Amino acid sequence: MCGLNCEYLNGKLVLDNSVTSIKNSGFYYCESLSSVHVPEGVTEIGDCAFSDCTGLKSVFLPDSLTII
Repeated sequence: MCGLNCEYLNGKLVLDNSVTSIKNSGFYYCESLSSVHVPEGVTEIGDCAFSDCTGLKSVFLPDSLTII
């Protein structure tokens, strides 16, 4: 995931179990995100993936995550 248009992305984000990584700046500037659930199986979150997500209050990270 990279370069999303976050205009329509509000509230809680639950990623699908098929996701294995979140690319650099994947959710950059998604101000309306309040929580993110990263599923088991995701091994990498790229640089600045959630930068400037000013509304983000809660993040679940799985044990499978090895690179942040």
